[in-house]
Amino acid sequence: MNWVIWQQHKKQFAILGLLILGFAALAIPTGLHVQDVYQRALDNCTTAGDCSGLASQLFTHGFDATLFDLIKFPVLFMPALLAIFFGLLLVAREYTDGTHLLAWTQGVSRRKWLSTKVGWVVAGSALAAGLVSALST
Repeated sequence: MNWVIWQQHKKQFAILGLLILGFAALAIPTGLHVQDVYQRALDNCTTAGDCSGLASQLFTHGFDATLFDLIKFPVLFMPALLAIFFGLLLVAREYTDGTHLLAWTQGVSRRKWLSTKVGWVVAGSALAAGLVSALST
């Protein structure tokens, strides 16, 4: 059962993995840059003795603001991406490929087939969402 689910969804998992790697290639250097800019601004304001305007000065304009915004969008669109890659194809692909006849006429019950399929897809989606969440923080 697990092998069949892997064979059906390996392309979606591979594409999702590549998207997460692309996001990591953007998020890690951006996070290091944001940390450096924040640390320099914090050091400057502590030596000056006035940190009241620090929040309004950081990441509000220019290239840093664009980078900061680029990290927020994948987190916002992650549920939609997961729905497109996995949710829409979960049962619809079974009917278009005709594998629903195989899955529903074998010794595995429909409930076990659907619960196993949904379980693996939910686990993969939760892992992907956790990775994107960890990279965005």
